[in-house]
Amino acid sequence: MENIKIYWDNFLSTSENNLKYKNRTYDWFSFGANSDKLAKWVIDGKKTATSSLYENYLNDKEVIPKKGNCSIILNSSNEPVCIIEINKVEVLKFMSVTESMARKEIKEQNALELWRKSHFNFFSTEAQEIGEIFSKESLIVFESFSVIYK
Repeated sequence: MENIKIYWDNFLSTSENNLKYKNRTYDWFSFGANSDKLAKWVIDGKKTATSSLYENYLNDKEVIPKKGNCSIILNSSNEPVCIIEINKVEVLKFMSVTESMARKEIKEQNALELWRKSHFNFFSTEAQEIGEIFSKESLIVFESFSVIYK
């Protein structure tokens, strides 16, 4: 994963970024489904949020992301394509996601309906893989973010 460190170092190479981010930790990930398409949406500003199954954090013993965290988004070839910074994190029930929240992930008419359908199926599969059952009352982690480097 040397290419990830190089990408972060290139980001820090400007004095403004170095001052603000040099002591920050960062992680990296690719989107679970359609990673290239979703990464392009992030770069193009069409996707400004992501959501994940809360139970995954418990199962993997991971800390829930928080405001100010930085992540390098990878494509399907594990190449860095951009860096995001989290602006807001909400832990809420699946059915509590609003139309405006859904539009941050899906920029289409009926965003909430499309979001619920696609994410219910995705989260149900993820929950099943860790021995859980996903329902409309299950918790998710909803992260809003902005691109800070591409």
